[in-house]
Amino acid sequence: MATELTDEEAAGYWLETLRVARAIIAIYQPLKLNYETLGTTSPHLHTHLLPRYVEDPRPGKPFPFVAADGPEPQIPEHRFVAEVQALRELLT
Repeated sequence: MATELTDEEAAGYWLETLRVARAIIAIYQPLKLNYETLGTTSPHLHTHLLPRYVEDPRPGKPFPFVAADGPEPQIPEHRFVAEVQALRELLT
């Protein structure tokens, strides 16, 4: 849980989260980025960074994690690899 972190650990966690968020914003250029911090099912802490766009499936509401109409579309492998590489370059 975030409240169990020392001040130094908490500062480090949020600085890393912001660093990743800035990389996501630079690559994907969303309208906004939602931060969802969880850790309820077992003792741990993690944050989902959710880019939101004009074509958002639920504007102004929580992002749906499960596709409503069938399977989620797949990202072509070449695009996935290029995006991973771009994010790695920003984060190294």
